[in-house]
Amino acid sequence: MKYLVAADLHGEIFAYQLLLERAEEENVDKIVLLGDLDNGRNTAAINTILDQIKAPIFAVEGNCDSEERLKMFHVENKGTKMIDYVEKRCIFFTHGHIYGIHRMPAALRKGDIFLYGHWHEGVLGDKEGIIFGNTGSLARPRNGSKASYIILSETEMTLKDGQSGEIIKKQPLC
Repeated sequence: MKYLVAADLHGEIFAYQLLLERAEEENVDKIVLLGDLDNGRNTAAINTILDQIKAPIFAVEGNCDSEERLKMFHVENKGTKMIDYVEKRCIFFTHGHIYGIHRMPAALRKGDIFLYGHWHEGVLGDKEGIIFGNTGSLARPRNGSKASYIILSETEMTLKDGQSGEIIKKQPLC
């Protein structure tokens, strides 16, 4: 299984175009968008781009989204969190305004994966055996960081440059 995970596109057409380009290059099985999809202006144009992506697209609600707004996009809305499993490993996807690196879900165990957005700065790491990653933002990176996204496979999590697809950092999955 290969996921492309991105967050905080904030309705920016160029960010959705980057998502499409990276999805085609990466040949992913699933795309998970970790919230803050919208700015209220570009829904039709965004859906035109999303419709070109071959992989199924899932989304969790961010602090700038609402359930009603996400219904307008061609994605499967998973509420405030999405949980998936690869073999015995739990993957917990969320936006980052409810759960984050300092408040991870209690159900996560050593070897599980926690992915979030909200902070607009890409980061990968390991906290007490839980592998975590913040995707950063394809639209509005902060504090000098690059536009970024995460590729998650069975063996590693990779933070990549949203513009070029080049590797920023890798985190092996123990």
